[in-house]
Amino acid sequence: MLLLCPQTFMNLSGKSVNKCAQSLGVRTEAILVVHDDLDLPLGRVKVAKNGGDGGHKGIPIHFRVLGDSGSSAG
Repeated sequence: MLLLCPQTFMNLSGKSVNKCAQSLGVRTEAILVVHDDLDLPLGRVKVAKNGGDGGHKGIPIHFRVLGDSGSSAG
């Protein structure tokens, strides 16, 4: 397991994730994107496989850069 914490804004971090994945040979389907969700109550966690962006502006960038709209997001 590898934890990647890009030092960029969320809407630019897809490039960092992609570069790291390519250099380490990580398959797109093995990537889990963790992000905040203002629609959830404080302390609540949601895990979704093949989830959408949930209105989060940065998640579609990950889908575009990684080339897979079915990546796990939660």
